[in-house]
Amino acid sequence: MNEFDNVVERFGTDSAKWDTLRRSHGDRALALSVADMDFPAPAAVVDAVTERARQGVYGYTDLPEDHTPAFAGWLERRHGWRIDPAHLIACHRVVQAVAVMVRIWTEPGDAVLVHSPGYAPTADTVVRNGRRLIRSPLVRTGEGPGARWEMDFDGMERALREERVRAVLLYSPHNPTGRVWTPEELRRLGELCVRHGALLISDDVHADFSGTGYLAAGRPHTFAASLSPEIARATVTFVSPMKTFNLAGLEITGVVVPDDRLRTELAEGLRAAGEHNPSFFAAVALKAAYTHGADWLDGLLAHLTDNLALTRSVLEERLPALRLTEPEGTYLAWIDCRAWSTDEDRLRRWITDEQGVAVSWGSSFGPGNEGFLRLNLATPRPLLTEALERLATAYALHPPGAEGPEAEGPEADEPGAAPATGTAPATGTAHGEQP
Repeated sequence: MNEFDNVVERFGTDSAKWDTLRRSHGDRALALSVADMDFPAPAAVVDAVTERARQGVYGYTDLPEDHTPAFAGWLERRHGWRIDPAHLIACHRVVQAVAVMVRIWTEPGDAVLVHSPGYAPTADTVVRNGRRLIRSPLVRTGEGPGARWEMDFDGMERALREERVRAVLLYSPHNPTGRVWTPEELRRLGELCVRHGALLISDDVHADFSGTGYLAAGRPHTFAASLSPEIARATVTFVSPMKTFNLAGLEITGVVVPDDRLRTELAEGLRAAGEHNPSFFAAVALKAAYTHGADWLDGLLAHLTDNLALTRSVLEERLPALRLTEPEGTYLAWIDCRAWSTDEDRLRRWITDEQGVAVSWGSSFGPGNEGFLRLNLATPRPLLTEALERLATAYALHPPGAEGPEAEGPEADEPGAAPATGTAPATGTAHGEQP
């Protein structure tokens, strides 16, 4: 058993992922929903935070001088992306910073484009700030293990030209489908934004969960801002150790902003929103993770690859109507259950209410995604094995077609996406999901 198979008890820790579920479904519940991991951070991080805690005076804290070089060094060593440390702005969380960006770089009535399916909380900030949300459906191409989700460039260009789109929110790698966008795709998207005067807001916090050899179809991560000076000037990029090393509760993120004017405006916007000092443990955790965490991360990636293989095997053998999108990045699995049922209420009853397994439901990633679910694979093998066993039990108890006619929905071989353009409300996520 490796270190990632040790089960850490998270009930009773005020966990947004586990304790919220416990209150509704009891101690038997298993959480494969919210996108944080069930593993302790690397030992070097735990030691650094523990030593910091021993100081005993938890006052306001400034970022140390080596904070931005730690970010820059990691990006260059891990991804070959060399940034100017002066281009990096520290912030707490992605969703908060996106809300600031929407307020300072768009006006009421302007539109922001996001791909669907897509992570809901950042899209929700667009609507809550009085801007129009344009959903651009991803298109699923191919069948079987070779199926993947791709951008609709023609639809995006139409929206950019006709809908007064001032910003595009990009998840890279994509949450929830796990796509790692190719340099060609990112270049084409970046050039569209440059041509139509739209800012590209690129959320790359899952970047470390990619690379050749990781998962079944892994490819190295590309940062859109690395592709050309013109695209870089139109792009702001989120980078963070929070997903990589399970530090979400410490709230430490960086935004790479090459354009001087945009960087000045964002820094002022964050100050105007009341953001200043980091959390007490954030900087020491980040430095320890980026300095000493590479070997731990390599072990984690191997564990996640094995967890994906287990998930794939159980689905093929015991839930044959379900279709897994092979993730190229992230630690998330996007699963099409529509041949089992297009009725999300039924799926929720069978999987969560009866079997106690919490997942992220397709509807939370935008309208038209009912019948899909997202599984978090970043959990110890014993927990994943038990959760998959319960999922298979639900399938055996309620086989496809056994419950009578389904509610109307997309056919099993259709992408199941919302219209390409138009204002659409963002939907929330169950159990307090974080970015």
